[in-house]
Amino acid sequence: MIPWGALRIEPGHLLNEQLRIVLRNQDGSVIPGIAFMTLLAWRMVQSVQWEKVLAWWLTISIYSLVVWLQARYYLKRGWSPEKAPAIVWQLCLAHGIDGCLWGTLTWLSFGVGDGQLEIIATASLTGIVAQGVAQNSAIPLVFLSFLFSIIVVGDFHMLVNADPTVRFLGLGGLLLVPTFMAQALNSAHVVRNTIELTIEKDALIEEKDALIEEAESARQDAVRANTAKSVFLAAASHDLRQPVHAQALFLEALSTTPLAVSQKELLANARLAASASSELLDALLDFSRLEAGVVVPAPLPFSIQDLFYRVENEVAPMADEKGLVFRCRETTLSTYSDPALVELIVRNLTSNAIKYTCSGGVLLAARRRASSVILEVWDTGVGIAPHNQEAIFQEFHQLNNPERDRRKGLGLGLAIAKGIAVRLGHALTVRSQVGRGSVFRLEIPLYQGQLEPNTARIIIETSLSGKKALVLDDDELALHGMGSLLQSWGMVCELAQSLGQALQAVVRQHPDIIVSDFRLAEARDGGMAIAQLRAALNQAIPALLITGDTSPERLREAEATGIPLLHKPAAPEELRRVISQALS
Repeated sequence: MIPWGALRIEPGHLLNEQLRIVLRNQDGSVIPGIAFMTLLAWRMVQSVQWEKVLAWWLTISIYSLVVWLQARYYLKRGWSPEKAPAIVWQLCLAHGIDGCLWGTLTWLSFGVGDGQLEIIATASLTGIVAQGVAQNSAIPLVFLSFLFSIIVVGDFHMLVNADPTVRFLGLGGLLLVPTFMAQALNSAHVVRNTIELTIEKDALIEEKDALIEEAESARQDAVRANTAKSVFLAAASHDLRQPVHAQALFLEALSTTPLAVSQKELLANARLAASASSELLDALLDFSRLEAGVVVPAPLPFSIQDLFYRVENEVAPMADEKGLVFRCRETTLSTYSDPALVELIVRNLTSNAIKYTCSGGVLLAARRRASSVILEVWDTGVGIAPHNQEAIFQEFHQLNNPERDRRKGLGLGLAIAKGIAVRLGHALTVRSQVGRGSVFRLEIPLYQGQLEPNTARIIIETSLSGKKALVLDDDELALHGMGSLLQSWGMVCELAQSLGQALQAVVRQHPDIIVSDFRLAEARDGGMAIAQLRAALNQAIPALLITGDTSPERLREAEATGIPLLHKPAAPEELRRVISQALS
């Protein structure tokens, strides 16, 4: 079937590409064409007057150069889509004239008594028409104008010639016209389809590039948002930790003074409130430490039952307070992993289970599976819908807490557990049914060797009475809170809000220990300040860093000092233990 639709001339990107193909073909055919015409003219002068041959050769050669220059002009200058149809009609006219010039070949070659020349002329015209198919079929109208011009001028002369042989050749040429037309239209159809596919491909590439650019922009937005979130969390956490830390220190110092019964009750409630604030800030700290990359696993073999004892002692009172049953199934299994980090995962899973369980209970158990140990936390809580079972491990994501009940935390517990599990290379999964409860499973390596007796060094608390401490903190509230607590333990304190004051203080009194905040005024940090104070004393004085900063960069800097580090709000008992350890 002949695709007649290829004859349509429609402005647009498709016609532009068709026109560009035709013009480029003109550019590549002019030199071979003139060479062929020269060879043909050389043969013609043997039978035809040389003046006529020369006139024909000059006319068609010059005209071919004109058509070639026109094509070069448009290719170099370009054109708008609206102008493309006009250029097509110009080409139709130009190739129509070209066809007429080639048609005059029959007038020169036939009737001169040279049968060989007649055959050469007929073959030449057939070849020229075939070349026109290859050269101009991208726009069929251009080729058809060329073809019909040759027929009107050349073939007509052959058909009316008195020689029967010439008329036969003219008839044969006429019969080839439908074949050439069909070939040109089919070639145009193929070219058109190829161009359309190329346009679609380019459109898809542009769309893909746009999507990639959009995705990259979204990724950069997410990175900026995540960075802004981390900066905000670090700043907010630091600013909140300072007064909470000072509050805990003052409350602890207050507890060492004589109090009435009613005052002791008020103090107990105040300490509970401070403890709740401290727990929320600790969650933010754990999350920031994960993001900072300062959580470095230290694997070693340990008993899972020992871990269960510690977790049970901490979370069982939470379950009792809600009227839940908390059970811990005894086990003799051991594992090889980081005990502190595994304990943090299990503690977060069990406390989360208790928070979201209203009746029934929570079970903590371990079982062996091949070369692994599966730690399981079962609960009879509200359950988790399938579409939420991945989302619960995202930070700040909470279910069934639209009122933001602080007793249910910040939505960081499971995110921290998942982050630590990934850091350790352990699998953490969940199975749940709404209304029936959930089970969280942590898969850790099984250790089958013999556990060595616990030879951890027992720190005998050193008496702090009379020990001299230099406290360096640019926050006045935290500075005086720390001073009050240390003095309540019998220590003699020098307080300094800047490195300059600290350097003056060590001249007056040689300290036994330096307790410094990490982030100080004047863009200084505690590690730098302790190094300068030690240099001034020419002695490696025991030291302790305390920080309320949770920014990833600051945490990495603080860890890199090698000085013992506590995080605000520091528990007074932990603070006393670390100071005793440093002094011992």
